Amino acid sequence: MRKTAAAEPEAIAFLNARLIDPASGRLYVADTANHRVLSWPSAADFRLGQAADRVLGQPDFGTNTALVTPTAASLNNPIGMAVDGAGNLYVADIGAKAVLVYGPDRQFLRRIGGDKWFSRLTSVTVDPAGSKLYAVDIGGVSSERHVVRVFDAKSGEHLMDIGKRGSGPGE
Repeated sequence: MRKTAAAEPEAIAFLNARLIDPASGRLYVADTANHRVLSWPSAADFRLGQAADRVLGQPDFGTNTALVTPTAASLNNPIGMAVDGAGNLYVADIGAKAVLVYGPDRQFLRRIGGDKWFSRLTSVTVDPAGSKLYAVDIGGVSSERHVVRVFDAKSGEHLMDIGKRGSGPGE
């Protein structure tokens, strides 16, 4: 892995998040500026300069296009990631204002959220069973969306919000 503006299997333009799947040992890196997530089979065996073996959010390693209107499976600006006990990968995409979910074999499963739910989505986590998804929205200067949004990780149904903008208890 080396830093570059080009979309190559061993190059990262802007490293924003990294994650190791505790079950498989697979390494995931959010390459925000190239609008993709790269993955290597083993974090323990990873070597500098080693090419990734998987790319998510782009059709191939050589493409780094941010779609004006993202498709269900494309990434715009991946910024945070989580993995559940089944190996499903959850990618928080600040540009798409959604969490995109990929199965262990990298197939796109579903999209959770969207403009209605997020202003500035920054991070995501999921419980080990993969039943609840927690997404942090830091909003903006004029936004009231300073919350942790909780969704059903399977259906995408919004369950509740935790916190709100303010300086009082729970705010």
